[in-house]
Amino acid sequence: MPTRRGLLLAALVQPVLVHPCVVRPALAQPAIWGPTHPFRLVVPYPPGGVIDLLGRLLAEALPPKLGQPMVVENLPGAGSVIGAQAVQRANPDAHTWLLATSTTFAVAPTLYRRPPFDPVRDFTAIALLAATTFVLVVRAEGPTSLAAFIALAKAAQGRISYGTSGAGTPHHIGFELLKQTAGFEATHVPYRGTTAALTDLLGGRIDVMIADIPPAVEHIRAGTLRPLAVTNRQRLTALPEVPTLIEQGLPGCEAPGWVGIAGPAGIGEVPARLLSAAILETMAEPAWRARVEALALLPMPMGAAEFSRFIPAEIARWAPVIRASGASAD
Repeated sequence: MPTRRGLLLAALVQPVLVHPCVVRPALAQPAIWGPTHPFRLVVPYPPGGVIDLLGRLLAEALPPKLGQPMVVENLPGAGSVIGAQAVQRANPDAHTWLLATSTTFAVAPTLYRRPPFDPVRDFTAIALLAATTFVLVVRAEGPTSLAAFIALAKAAQGRISYGTSGAGTPHHIGFELLKQTAGFEATHVPYRGTTAALTDLLGGRIDVMIADIPPAVEHIRAGTLRPLAVTNRQRLTALPEVPTLIEQGLPGCEAPGWVGIAGPAGIGEVPARLLSAAILETMAEPAWRARVEALALLPMPMGAAEFSRFIPAEIARWAPVIRASGASAD
């Protein structure tokens, strides 16, 4: 249900679409945001992926509530660090925001020998948006259940190979947690993205992987991949018949994927609170929620105060998993 402030702003602002990622209001902007220029939403990943598409949904939905346009800027590289550092160094004038992920804020502080930033000290938490979704898959002729896979992996004594989209990704950290929880060894084979890993899994060059839902579902429905478990806390609409790892006797075992919004440190309390409120208002709209779920994401609305507590808890939660895996980055 839109708030009174949101209804008033919507009544005053008549947006005109001038670019797929820019909505330019025709009337004057609220003074709280200072000089009139577009908000900048930095997405630290290439265009076209699920994270990028979520950012573009926000860039479309927020301007009528905030009274200023929003531009999406893709700054990929270094496992999302390049985009995060751009926001870290930005003017804290409440116009530059980061689409932050668990890779950026929960994993990087432990994965890097010299962390490039401190997610708590160097950023202002605004809102948590959604959890990313994953499925553990093998080839169709592989083990028929999670229990059978674990038994096979234990017997193989490290000869099982698992693919990921790169070191420090939720796929990697999630599988490391699975190894540690279930008590088996396996060899990590990192790739440049999920597609390449799936190709090698289908070709028999690796044995198993935790995959993103959209590309994996296509092969599951075609009968070339077998799903053993979803790695989220709850079953997924896309694969309702596939149980979670937790359901199958592995408590606390889930991949760490999530997406939120943060700004540089030093943003004033009022702008941060208003942006957080506008995001939560947007996320409460059924139509917007449906669009997020269509991206195979699980909406996880969380305001600024709760998100600011969530980030250090996530760092602490995943640090021992990362250290035990031996993974590191320069």
